[in-house]
Amino acid sequence: MSEAGNGARILTVPDSPVGFADVTSITNANQIGLSWTDAAEDGGTSIIDYTLQYDQGSGVWITLASRITS
Repeated sequence: MSEAGNGARILTVPDSPVGFADVTSITNANQIGLSWTDAAEDGGTSIIDYTLQYDQGSGVWITLASRITS
């Protein structure tokens, strides 16, 4: 626990991106084109990249790609 005013920053988990969509002009058999808008709440620090995960209904999240910047 930090004393108030000593320079500590309390970070929270950022909100998920919004408007997540397939970019059909890019998506093909070899790549996926995605677009999104950054969330309003960044958790207290700039978001520098994203990790894309999926779940096929098993409750186990599988990472498809990480360190996505654009």
